Amino acid sequence: EQIATQFGQERDIRFSMSTNGVLLNKYAEDILRHNILIALSLDGDKKIQDKYRLNSNGKGSFEQVIKGLETIAERNPIFLEKNLAISITLVEGEDIVPAYHFFSKKFPKTAISIRMIKSSEVLGEIKPSPIKKADRDYLEKEYEKNVCGGRVNPFLSAIFDEPLRRVATRRGEYNGEKLHPVNLCVPGTRKLYVSPNGKFYSCEKLGYNYFQI
Repeated sequence: EQIATQFGQERDIRFSMSTNGVLLNKYAEDILRHNILIALSLDGDKKIQDKYRLNSNGKGSFEQVIKGLETIAERNPIFLEKNLAISITLVEGEDIVPAYHFFSKKFPKTAISIRMIKSSEVLGEIKPSPIKKADRDYLEKEYEKNVCGGRVNPFLSAIFDEPLRRVATRRGEYNGEKLHPVNLCVPGTRKLYVSPNGKFYSCEKLGYNYFQI
């Protein structure tokens, strides 16, 4: 408040905050008045969020977070469209599909990042689990339908876009062979690369052995 009052009129100052969202309702007016960018930690629907995101009383935080977002939206319907980004952290792979449906319905245009917790990162009673193949296959089909339909789903983009960018910009020496790229490697195109040793790959930039066809 002091910085905004003292320097806000003289300089173009933007404020941002990283938050678990439990106090959004309390400070909604300040957030709106100073046009604060919100980086929110929200993992999914009530069942997912309340597993590990607890408030100071040890109770689930989902209702508080949603109430705060609703308060902001009621006072300024378009504020969250430009000022909200969501960070998702999932411990259990089985939550990935329910989270996809929740965020696709509730936050269809909000910027999203997703992180899966690994077993090596935690101690105690928390037991991370990987995403099941069936769930990953389902999300891949959903992503394909969105891409082919010219639609953008931030949740699916958070999962698949960056790996595809790495594929598109990958150099071609990973398998130790002399590879000679002849064109851009565009994910999704029908293409077959034959190495000097007669091995088949889906692209000249996918030189890992496990990409061998």
